Amino acid sequence: MRGLLPPDAVPWVPELFYVECGAVLRRWDLNTILSKAQIATAVEELMAWPLRVTQVRGLFFDAWGLRANLIFAGASM
Repeated sequence: MRGLLPPDAVPWVPELFYVECGAVLRRWDLNTILSKAQIATAVEELMAWPLRVTQVRGLFFDAWGLRANLIFAGASM
């Protein structure tokens, strides 16, 4: 995703973003999809990425409005 954004872009993410990334990285670690070193690098890069984090609560009404077209979790991300 970072490669698709302008270099100076600082995207917004819901705080759930980190939970979802952690779940994927854990699965990749347990299934040896990535090496331990690659997982460690991914975690370091994720934590170094300057993201603006918002609470999911503030996105609730917008996500609810999209419920007919998107699953709720996807609409709040």
